[in-house]
Amino acid sequence: MNKTSKNQLRTRLKESTREAILEAAAAVILKTKTDIRMEDIAAEAGVAIGTLYNYFTSRQELMDTITQKRRSAAEAYIRQSQADTEGMQISSRLRHLFQTLFKFLEKHRAVTHHSLTFKLSQDDASGQPPLIAIVNEYVLDLLQTALQHQEIRPEYMDIYPLVISAYIKEIFAIVAEQEEGDKMPDYSTRLVELFMKGAQAS
Repeated sequence: MNKTSKNQLRTRLKESTREAILEAAAAVILKTKTDIRMEDIAAEAGVAIGTLYNYFTSRQELMDTITQKRRSAAEAYIRQSQADTEGMQISSRLRHLFQTLFKFLEKHRAVTHHSLTFKLSQDDASGQPPLIAIVNEYVLDLLQTALQHQEIRPEYMDIYPLVISAYIKEIFAIVAEQEEGDKMPDYSTRLVELFMKGAQAS
């Protein structure tokens, strides 16, 4: 094996170990939810505590990395929802967005229980905006489009983003309270109906 091949193998092994640690951390978060210890994460990942610290110098760095990875995935979900519903009425677009959030948060419960639940309104260490800010920006675009198409009443335009933001925070809370294996309720249709009852243009 030449030097280049050895370096490539070493890089793949390091990345594999790093991903295993991140997945182990997510599993520990789901089990404990509070008092997350690096020792427990190392044990879950099957690595020595020293190896763990070779990859992540602190628990906060590890948690922030998980949050960043999941947030990037969530943003991709949201962008896809935006593309899939382009040209639809706001009721359909909102319903699709809420359903997308439910599915994403259910799939990534560790994030729901940790950073996204407790740091909804804070930038992370890298200066990236929180997921809730990304969602709110998308919602504002939906509302502006709906207003242009005269789907919603203009006099409450300053209130609409606050209402939908509250809905979204409640979606986070609902998923966070669910136990692993529980069937997730889908309140998407009812949330949209409630919003449109007050917002829909006559």
